[in-house]
Parts: sequence; structure tokens; C-alpha cells
Amino acid sequence: MNSIGHSYCTMETVLLLNVYPALLLLEILSIILIDPP
Repeated sequence: MNSIGHSYCTMETVLLLNVYPALLLLEILSIILIDPP
């Protein structure tokens, strides 16, 4: 039980670390596309 919970927490952390930079990159790209320098 404990190992399953730990693996789930690890998977959630990895997913968060993968999704957050992607969202940040999309936000930066959208800002650049909407307001070009």
C-alpha cells in the first residue's frame, strides 16, 4: 500500500514537472505571438 502511494506521488510529481514547463512555454509563445517585438 505504502509503495503504491509513493509511486503515485512520484508519478504525480513527474507529471507536474513535465506539464508546468510546457504550460509556461506555451504562455511565453502566446505572448510573443500576440505581441511581437
